Amino acid sequence: MKPEILERVIKHGEILNCIFNTNYEPVKLCRKLRRLEIRLNKEYENYCNIPNYSPKEVELETDKELLKLFGEKWHKIGEFNDDPRGYSIKIKDSWARANYKEHPIYRDMGGYGIIAPDLSLNY
Repeated sequence: MKPEILERVIKHGEILNCIFNTNYEPVKLCRKLRRLEIRLNKEYENYCNIPNYSPKEVELETDKELLKLFGEKWHKIGEFNDDPRGYSIKIKDSWARANYKEHPIYRDMGGYGIIAPDLSLNY
């Protein structure tokens, strides 16, 4: 991993640890979350493109994983976005906006916090 990407990953992982009151190793946390994001986003893409397809099973599995990682706070401030054109695992916009100064997490144009952004991109 390039040093500038590693720096972004560590910072993002630390912000997530602070938001959810956890103490995970930042790089491992971000990698796990990124895998969950990619899998769920692919399910939502299939949901949009395949008739009678349901992403509910993977959505439930992802929710269980996030609940294990982040505890009940995940259900209070987190949510899924089933539009595959953006990120699928988010923090509610109202929370992300209200707490941005203390927790400067990556956000999309709607103000939602992004749990697992592609940190290899320049934002």
